[in-house]
Amino acid sequence: MTLLRRRLVAASVLAPAVTLATPAVGVTPRAKYPALAFDGFPIFDPRPVGAACEAAFPGKGAVLLAAWRTRQFEYQWLGTLMRRFEDFLQTTEAALIYAADSLELALDRATREWLVDTYRHLPVWSDAPAAISRLSDAGVRLSMVSNMTSEMLETGLSRAGLRQHFDLLLSTDDLRRHKPDRSVYEEGAKRLGLSTDRVLFVPFAAWDLAGASAAGHPTFWVNRLGMRNEELGAMPTATGRALDELVRFALAS
Repeated sequence: MTLLRRRLVAASVLAPAVTLATPAVGVTPRAKYPALAFDGFPIFDPRPVGAACEAAFPGKGAVLLAAWRTRQFEYQWLGTLMRRFEDFLQTTEAALIYAADSLELALDRATREWLVDTYRHLPVWSDAPAAISRLSDAGVRLSMVSNMTSEMLETGLSRAGLRQHFDLLLSTDDLRRHKPDRSVYEEGAKRLGLSTDRVLFVPFAAWDLAGASAAGHPTFWVNRLGMRNEELGAMPTATGRALDELVRFALAS
């Protein structure tokens, strides 16, 4: 054996073993936050409402939808300020009547009921089942804090096979005041036994982002439609266009 070969053999025996780090099979990623609170629309897809508006009023669906949604939220907020609560579907119907009338659209009773009922049967976004399952499997406690009615939340999640993943469904029906009232966000965290700073809030709309931030929540804005942020001094902790980006953020070590 040559001198060089003897030295190589000795070095291999005396050197400490080197182990390459590889992910352990079956290890669940560690979550940044013990709980997440979703608004309704990061999970439920509202686009069928717009499609129904266009079907009812061809060529005018988009303008009707914009006027309807604006008045819908205004009625919820005004009702909270006036302490005269009406639930999501009641304010939605009243807003539709106002919007159609303001645009001089002939809205008969059957069309009005059909358009409002569209909200009762919203599908979930295609990425929702996998994302919710991954978060739940990682041990993250999941909740919803929404202006939607209790029946809409329960039925919608059950229909999608996702109800079992949620520890809490808090509709503003329970509190008789709508978001962005600060107490709604605080009550959601309280029912989870946590402070708001330990619950990652997941809004769909920028105004909801601002409300959650004001209540002390960190936020992940699922900005599916590429909306502009409000000029309310609130910035999301993180943002993305889909729920897989939320999962990566929430489960990042």
